[in-house]
Amino acid sequence: MFIAKDEDGNLVNPENVPIIVRLARARKMIEMLSSGTYRNKQEIGDMLGMSQAQVSRLCRSAFLSPVIVEKLVDGTLPLPRFTAVADKLITLPLWAEQHALLGIE
Repeated sequence: MFIAKDEDGNLVNPENVPIIVRLARARKMIEMLSSGTYRNKQEIGDMLGMSQAQVSRLCRSAFLSPVIVEKLVDGTLPLPRFTAVADKLITLPLWAEQHALLGIE
């Protein structure tokens, strides 16, 4: 995952950096669970000083549509539009439903 920069090297979407970091962290947690590095979300939470509920919520972010992630990274999905529906978005298992909620074709 990268963060888009303009031709002068300035971040195109600096306001999106926290959510991009969150998505990267969620993917890493899923990787640690899948590989067996950690047996469960409680172990990850203990390691990071987070509750199991916080880890679970964060892990759901790893399953966002790649289209949505790409739009967040390249700055074409406004952060306010994403954050307004983020909690609902991560409960939708189908990418088409996620796209519909954000009005993405």
